[in-house]
Amino acid sequence: DLEKTSLRTKDLHHLKLPAIPESAAQYRTWRNSVRTAILAFDTSMEGHLGPWLSKAFVARGSDSPELARDSGNFPRCDRVIASLLCRQESLRSSFGLKIQSYVERCEMNGENTRGRYILNLISTEFDTANVSTSITTSLELFQLPSPQESVSGLRHWHDKVTYILSQLAIHQRPADDMLSHWAYNSLK
Repeated sequence: DLEKTSLRTKDLHHLKLPAIPESAAQYRTWRNSVRTAILAFDTSMEGHLGPWLSKAFVARGSDSPELARDSGNFPRCDRVIASLLCRQESLRSSFGLKIQSYVERCEMNGENTRGRYILNLISTEFDTANVSTSITTSLELFQLPSPQESVSGLRHWHDKVTYILSQLAIHQRPADDMLSHWAYNSLK
């Protein structure tokens, strides 16, 4: 049993997940927090939990319903994640109705509620929004005006640059040499 060798399931009652994000800007931070929080419980040297969890964030199209039917090698972990995502504070979010609908559908069909499927619902929603806003965000970086001639102006410019870069996925960020050239010309 891969779950028994990779996880101490009794430790999962310590798992805490951040509140469900309300926007695509919050999604990346949320996804990274959820991923690291869950993977912290993986005791295997091979990291068996990582690929299992990654499917929740990358499955699209016909792969998504498979997450609702099968927990893979980690059924107990899947149920724990589902219980955390079905708490009352999560049900008040914009996803509350989708989560409730899924839980009720599972109840009617006599199926287990699966956390990876709920994670996938959230991921699918914000992934689409993130793709549509990332192009604008990368353009915004290069359209930033040069910083004002004061320390507070420089600090404000730095904060804007940091915010915009944090919104971009790593593969969407401009190359480091291009960024350094742009920063040099902006600060010159």
